Amino acid sequence: MRKAIEKKEHRKTQKKVAMASRTKVRRQAPSARHPRRFVRIEISSPVTFVPFRLPLTRPLGTPADGTWMGKILNISGGGILLETDTWVEPADYMLLRIGMFENCHLENVVGRVKRSENCGDGKCLVGIEFLTREMMQHLQSDLPDGFLPAGAGIFDEKLRELLSRQIFSKQKTA
Repeated sequence: MRKAIEKKEHRKTQKKVAMASRTKVRRQAPSARHPRRFVRIEISSPVTFVPFRLPLTRPLGTPADGTWMGKILNISGGGILLETDTWVEPADYMLLRIGMFENCHLENVVGRVKRSENCGDGKCLVGIEFLTREMMQHLQSDLPDGFLPAGAGIFDEKLRELLSRQIFSKQKTA
């Protein structure tokens, strides 16, 4: 009986160690109560960002802000999952530059950090929610004029703008 208990405890310990050593992102399936609003697309795409916290004491986008780098693991209309070496606090904001296609980037997309999780090896997973129009208006109303860079905006409008430019440039060359 004692050997059976020891064996069971050994298996539990091995399972915990295996789970802790995984660096793979575990995704939770949407439940019937909380279905996902957006389809997630798994990609590996570069992103640069400037994290910021309210209240801002000076305008963003200056060289003093510093730029951090990361890699997008998945993206949806509602946000991204980012892997980075930089720890960012939940409820902070980010000014993002997202690499979408070769030589095409979405500039000055604003997002809010929903979660940060240390995954070992100095890496962090950061869940970022793109701001909606209402959230963006609220954020801008809390800031003095000029504190966000010109053209800072929401993801769907920035994506629409990028796709329009891509289509227009292809039509010009055809």
